[in-house]
Amino acid sequence: MNRKHVEGLLSRALVKAKGEFMISSIHQAIELLGADAAQIYAGECVTEAETKDHLNWSLLEHVSKHGSHELKKALAEPVSKVITQEAHHLFHTQGWTRELWIKQLGFPAALPPPEEVKAVETQIGAGRAEQQRDRYT
Repeated sequence: MNRKHVEGLLSRALVKAKGEFMISSIHQAIELLGADAAQIYAGECVTEAETKDHLNWSLLEHVSKHGSHELKKALAEPVSKVITQEAHHLFHTQGWTRELWIKQLGFPAALPPPEEVKAVETQIGAGRAEQQRDRYT
């Protein structure tokens, strides 16, 4: 095996371990912290995972535009179908987690968050929704 192959195997093992840790730590949070705090912690874990997922799809989008002809051909269609969905997941997860924290801090929360109500799919849309969150509390 060459070095890149070994690095790839090790990287996948580390990512798997991180995901398993997130799941087990959410279960621990439920036991130790109670439902409300565990829900916030789970939201943070999902937001972290969605952030990485969104980064990965953004990198695939870059390759689909700037890679070799073969890569462009292989990636263009699947990336164009998924990239908007991945942005949607990230912005909605961030909105839910933010609002759960706001509620935990004793302030009026917009639940569901404006990102959910407005079905945002872009960073600009998420920013606008967050700026208008007071309308939803």
